[in-house]
Amino acid sequence: MDREAAYARLAQELGIDRDACHMGLMDTEIAKRVPAAVKAIRASLTRERLPSLKSDLANTQKGKPQKAVEPGQQVLAVERAQAH
Repeated sequence: MDREAAYARLAQELGIDRDACHMGLMDTEIAKRVPAAVKAIRASLTRERLPSLKSDLANTQKGKPQKAVEPGQQVLAVERAQAH
């Protein structure tokens, strides 16, 4: 997710306009909601990508090359696979 997409997603999660989605522009009450919003966004991204990550993990365990992933995705895939 690039920076612009991240701001747009955060604005959507907070229920504010994209143009107001900057820490310097938020009032205190909205700013206090940012950590929970980010956590919710990260969780939704994980759910969206989980099938692909499980497939990558399975291929890695079989010795097949896997597609390029962002840092931390393999660790997350392992943690998720072990949880199930």
